[in-house]
Amino acid sequence: MHTNLRRALAAALAAALVMSGLAATASAAPRHELTITGPTAVRLGKQATLKISWRKNGSRATGPVRLQEKRAGAWVDVGKVRVTNGKARVKVSPASTTRYRVRKGTRSSKAVKVKVTKGWIATKVADPSIRAGEAARINLSNFRKGVRSPGKVRLERKNGKGWKSVRTIELDASGRTTVRVTPTKDATYRFVRGKVTSAERTVKVTRTWASLELASTQLESSASTTTATVRWYQNGKRGEGTVTLQEKVPGGKWQKVRDVQVSQGTATLTLQPRSTRSYRVVAGSTRSAAVRATVESVVPASFRIHGSGWGHGLGMSQYGAYAMAQEGWSVEDILTHY
Repeated sequence: MHTNLRRALAAALAAALVMSGLAATASAAPRHELTITGPTAVRLGKQATLKISWRKNGSRATGPVRLQEKRAGAWVDVGKVRVTNGKARVKVSPASTTRYRVRKGTRSSKAVKVKVTKGWIATKVADPSIRAGEAARINLSNFRKGVRSPGKVRLERKNGKGWKSVRTIELDASGRTTVRVTPTKDATYRFVRGKVTSAERTVKVTRTWASLELASTQLESSASTTTATVRWYQNGKRGEGTVTLQEKVPGGKWQKVRDVQVSQGTATLTLQPRSTRSYRVVAGSTRSAAVRATVESVVPASFRIHGSGWGHGLGMSQYGAYAMAQEGWSVEDILTHY
């Protein structure tokens, strides 16, 4: 009885010692926490940046980890990445959709999938803000298999919740072109080629505005003239009616010069500044930017000459010749006399 009890106690003690050793071994093994993140898609020929995080036993770790990608169903090492203070970044250039992960020892992160887009339409608005009546430029590039390619794309404008076709654009061998649009109010555009759709691009439109342009802003003298062109849009349409031409006088105030009749959004007139002046046009609460006409020399509008004295005593006397003519002397006699 006592012998069996001693044997049972010995077995229990041995089991406890074994379990304690296993626990100690488990606690001694490092705990690695690995994560990798990146973009869900990248264009062919472009690089994708992968972000790596590594914590060891709950603390940020420093050292190398292995970057792997999946090929034909198997994970393959593609290089080592140096992690500093728990973080690292690495750039990859996948040729097709690829899965990536990082590995340290026997621990691996969850995989991140980077999809490679081989065909796309790249756009950029050169004029994101315009005035009604003006054109906005959208630069367009058409890519197939990662290279610019010729072909047709469809320009569409957003219409409520849907899209309305505007026109078809045909690109030459360069695979790129500049498209001009003339919206009368804020508009959003996109380009479509089959299932490929570009990013949406918005053009902002100033619907009411006025402008004044001078053919020449540098005039030789106050006798010179220049042609002024007035443009006026109201609520996105060409203005019709009268605007006021103003000039800036000494002291900084604006005063009326004349009324200008505008037809179909435009008018022309001739200006003759007497001195350097700034001009603008006003239509209600709408004012154009000021334009400055510089006059290099000022010519007086009239002259008054005063003369006096007894003359120099040489040559022909004007008063004497005048008196002789009144007395009946001929031209020849007067000239001979002097």
